[in-house]
Amino acid sequence: VARIRLCNFEILPAYTGSPTKGIVIESNATDTGLTDGVVVFCYDGVIDGGIGTQMANVSVTGTYAGGYDAFTIGATANGTSMKGCSTKHSNTSARYGINIASGATNLSIMGNDFSGYGTAASLIAAGVKATSKIKDNHGITDYLTAVSATPEFIGQEALVAGIWYRAIATSSAADWKA
Repeated sequence: VARIRLCNFEILPAYTGSPTKGIVIESNATDTGLTDGVVVFCYDGVIDGGIGTQMANVSVTGTYAGGYDAFTIGATANGTSMKGCSTKHSNTSARYGINIASGATNLSIMGNDFSGYGTAASLIAAGVKATSKIKDNHGITDYLTAVSATPEFIGQEALVAGIWYRAIATSSAADWKA
């Protein structure tokens, strides 16, 4: 599949009488780039299932009533990078600012704002964080499910057996404090 780059774009629904998808990156697409754009009033914003997708400064704003997710990272996605993306002014019946499916790997989701969308900022499948970097996003708590590893950054959180731990340093696993 050819490499596709969309820069300075605006995606509007082609037909308002039926739910539409904003941008869909299929599983066989590689190295797709979306930069400095907005997806407006679609049922789904951006759906990514590709390899090496890069998104920077992409905003999803508004949805149809009963809309789905602003950003969906599918199970076939590998190496997706998101920075500076945001969600704004959604219909309150929409679901998530970002929805990451089990099976997505090697993601870098950093410095985004998923707080202004639908009923919840995120739904991240268990296991995704094992191969991915998801941090410094507004609306998403940075957390792990184990404290056996050295924390990546000061302030990182982990929920283990119902106890919240916070990293006070990054030199060893002993830096996690309940």
